[in-house]
Amino acid sequence: DLGPFGAAMCLVPRPSSSAMEPSPASSSRPTSSHLSRRFLACLCLCSAVSSLASTTDAPWARSRGSEAAFRSLGGSSLRESMRRRRGRTQMGARRTPVMMPSTTPQVPYKPPGSDFYTWVDLNTRLLRDRVIFVGRFLDEEAANQIIATLLYLRSEDSTRPISLYMNVPGALMKPSLAIYDAMIGVECPISTLNLGLATGMGAFLCAAGTPGQRFCLPNARFLMQKTGMEEGMRGQATDLAIDVAENYKDNERMLAKLAQHTGQSLTKIKKDFERDFYLTANEAKLYGVVDKVLLPKYSRSDPAMRAEFGRFEGEPQRYQDYRESSGWGGAPSYTKG
Repeated sequence: DLGPFGAAMCLVPRPSSSAMEPSPASSSRPTSSHLSRRFLACLCLCSAVSSLASTTDAPWARSRGSEAAFRSLGGSSLRESMRRRRGRTQMGARRTPVMMPSTTPQVPYKPPGSDFYTWVDLNTRLLRDRVIFVGRFLDEEAANQIIATLLYLRSEDSTRPISLYMNVPGALMKPSLAIYDAMIGVECPISTLNLGLATGMGAFLCAAGTPGQRFCLPNARFLMQKTGMEEGMRGQATDLAIDVAENYKDNERMLAKLAQHTGQSLTKIKKDFERDFYLTANEAKLYGVVDKVLLPKYSRSDPAMRAEFGRFEGEPQRYQDYRESSGWGGAPSYTKG
């Protein structure tokens, strides 16, 4: 089993030794017989290479003679070349997976006085309605952005309310107190809404909204706790004592303000904050952190609003009366109009 390369080499007749010895007159250029033999050998080898490229499962494709001949032509082994071909085919046929955008989503927005829509990010669109979405850990950078946004919206209109939609996993003491001072300092009414979880100083900021405009969703939770040290404790013992005393004063100031906003006594607030505790939406309303729990207008589990066959989401159609017929296989009753 020589394979196509061996067969191609056998098809070319080997010249005799006398024919291979060049004469003095013809040593400078090859004869016509040499050219014809070389041309015929090239044709046979090209045919063999094309047969290898078109067929991969033949028995001779794994023969050692064909691999050696293919490697002698300056290429790699047959198995490696076929492996690369299969890899390129698979990679070429692979589709790019569809992924959600990793940046802020873009939404269409029509500026006032313009005839055309433009694409803006979602946060910018919410700001046009004076809504600030707070959904990250409140550090110095986040606090600076929120304070700058509050001051800008106040400069635009000092009478329209500003809404803070909050889902805060945690916060630092000093930046949160800076946000609190900005909320108290602006003339605009500030509405707060807890969407999911307000932790520590996030719960304190929810309670710092304008009275009567502090809301939360039914499944929102409040983690009431003191705020610890902002960074690792290093340095001399005297400096550490100063930092601990400063943090203690900040927490005492926060508890006093929280008692003022919730209506609870300072003694009760201090006793409750000796340990971390959670408040549900109704408990937060009773505690005085929020004023109202926002409930949906209707529940999908309500039997009165349950969708039936023949009507969409509880809305009856013009061409049938869902109270008399099921609308599914029955005879609907047509009405006028």
